[in-house]
Amino acid sequence: MSDREVKEMLSEARQLVSNHCGQIVRSVGEMGFVGQEQEAFCKLVSGQLLGASLDLWLEIHGDDPEPLKRFVTMRLQAKAARDTGVNQQKSH
Repeated sequence: MSDREVKEMLSEARQLVSNHCGQIVRSVGEMGFVGQEQEAFCKLVSGQLLGASLDLWLEIHGDDPEPLKRFVTMRLQAKAARDTGVNQQKSH
C-alpha cells in the first residue's frame, strides 16, 4: 500500500470513529441524564467503548501487551501535551 492510500484509510477511519462518537454524544444528550447522573452514565459508556475497543485491538494485534502499552503511553503523553498547551493559553 502506498503512503497516500494509508493516509486515505486513516482519514476514513478517523471519520468513522468521529461519526460514531458524535452519535453516542447525541444519544447521551437525548436520554435526559443531567449532572452527576450524566457524568456517571458517560463513565459507564466510555468504559464499555474502551472494553470493546480493546477486544477489537486484541483480535487484530494479538495478545502481546507491549504494542498496547506503547499505544497507551503515547496517548497519555499526547494528553499531557494538550493539557499543557491549554494551561499555557489560559495563563496568557
